[in-house]
Amino acid sequence: MEPGTGIAVRAAAIELIDAVLTQKLALDGALQQSKKFNSLAGPDRGFARLITSVTLRRLGEIDKVLDELLHKPIAKNAMPVQHTLRAGAAQLMFLETPPHAAVNTAVSYLKNSHFAGFSGLANAILRRVSSIPAMSSKAAAKANTPYWLYQSWARSFGEEMAYAIALAHSSEAPLDISVKQDPNRTASMLNGSLLPTGSVRLPSAKNISNLPGFKSGDWWIQDAAAAIPAHLIPHPAGKRIIDLCAAPGGKSAQLAALGAKITALDRSPERLETFKQNFERLNLFAEIIQEDVENWRPKKLGDAVILDAPCSATGTIRRHPDLPYLKDKTDVRRLAKIQ
Repeated sequence: MEPGTGIAVRAAAIELIDAVLTQKLALDGALQQSKKFNSLAGPDRGFARLITSVTLRRLGEIDKVLDELLHKPIAKNAMPVQHTLRAGAAQLMFLETPPHAAVNTAVSYLKNSHFAGFSGLANAILRRVSSIPAMSSKAAAKANTPYWLYQSWARSFGEEMAYAIALAHSSEAPLDISVKQDPNRTASMLNGSLLPTGSVRLPSAKNISNLPGFKSGDWWIQDAAAAIPAHLIPHPAGKRIIDLCAAPGGKSAQLAALGAKITALDRSPERLETFKQNFERLNLFAEIIQEDVENWRPKKLGDAVILDAPCSATGTIRRHPDLPYLKDKTDVRRLAKIQ
């Protein structure tokens, strides 16, 4: 990787980390909005996303190391410096990036920013990251999980299961996809495994848009568990099915691909835009309505209704490592009331 490209990759990752941790944007939204990320292509784009996801996934461990090395905290008005250190530490601790590459790109990035005065600090801190002993797996799992969330798991499932859940979040989830036709062929083509539910599972989520069948709309990303409810509607062809809280559209796509007439409802214009883009790529059709389900009344009843009610989504942290930093226990109570 050329030096200039390396700095651009780190700059994109730092912008994404800042979007999640400082601006409290969902990572999926930040990926769409980030000009620095979207200026990258191919492996550079994938590496920027990897740095970001690993930083978020292992943030507790990373911050503990940085706290031991810093004499005083980074000022709140210099958060990009903190995120630069986090991204550099993530590469050194978990991604096996050569030390000179991780350190030099961080220093060069700061020298060309409004925080050039911190470049010497970054150089000194990152060169000492390897001197801090690694945490035990249990301590790391707890450090990487918000206290309120870990305690809620411990109360509900017991300490042993809470630890197992937190530990599982330290690794990237496999990629599940739903297929329009012939999942056996798709699984073979993508070197994936066909699950009993009909989903195809791939070992990782790298360079998704370059995988065979993506651009031609043969399949879409959808967790295997999320794909199950659509299977409960018998013989959907020709039936009018109302999908409430429909975006980004995985369940609607399953049923539309089987010939159902879909009415898709969601109150978020941004999420509905994603729904539209997905259906255009898949060459599927749905009647799309932007409305709050609590206020909407259909002109005609459907043959079936699907509702994926708003929730905290903490069960998807392994796939969405930004969630622990966007949600808190008040969200759980609020969303439970909405449900």
